[in-house]
Amino acid sequence: MAVLYSNFGDVQELTEYDPPNEIEQLVRINASDTDAVPPPAYLFKDYVQQDTIYHPKLLLFNRGDRDFQKYRIYKMNWVTYHYYLFDSTTADSYIDTIERFLYSNYDPSDPPPDNLFYYVVAVDNSNKVSLPSDTIAYPAYVCPLCVGEIGPRGVLANEENTELPLNYSINNYPNPFNPSTKIFYTLPLEGIVKISVYNSLGQKVKDIVNEFKNAGSYSAEFNGSGFASGIYYYRLEAGSFFQSKKMMLLK
Repeated sequence: MAVLYSNFGDVQELTEYDPPNEIEQLVRINASDTDAVPPPAYLFKDYVQQDTIYHPKLLLFNRGDRDFQKYRIYKMNWVTYHYYLFDSTTADSYIDTIERFLYSNYDPSDPPPDNLFYYVVAVDNSNKVSLPSDTIAYPAYVCPLCVGEIGPRGVLANEENTELPLNYSINNYPNPFNPSTKIFYTLPLEGIVKISVYNSLGQKVKDIVNEFKNAGSYSAEFNGSGFASGIYYYRLEAGSFFQSKKMMLLK
């Protein structure tokens, strides 16, 4: 492929009595493929079922690039919110067997949030890399305080943890959040429990929990729709135990 354009340049006649003439010139610029890179890949999402567990399945298309070598798959770390190189493949689909979650057994009125994200890039035989594809997202159950075979994702909607926690703990998800986040906490002993939210100046802005609780695992919601964007702290007080964590509200 080339680009053609025209311009006018002065051409002096042979005799000194003739004025200069402007002659249209046609200029051709040939395309260069020195720095050519593959076109961005198409990325679509699907599911695959193994027993009662669903895994994310990525559908990959390289737009028919004859010099195609492989896809690099990038995945978001749901703790740090940074993408990292997760794996690579030459196939037109990829199943992430690490992630396990339920697809059909959640409450339709309260679906889990999109918290599992991927994008891919195409690599050609010269190791040139395309621009990133569109990002795809999956809704996955997240239970940072749950343990077991399924892990932090894929916790059954109707599954209850009957074991009492051994320690106090508190965490929230998602973080950063907009406008609400869930605060998960565990209590090894019964007693009065207080969870409060403070702004970056140390001023209390909301009480989330202030009541007697039996030992067990709980969650509470903080809605920041009436608050400004910024850093906030939430604090758990239970008996002689105190712990504070930081969260960020982004609007």
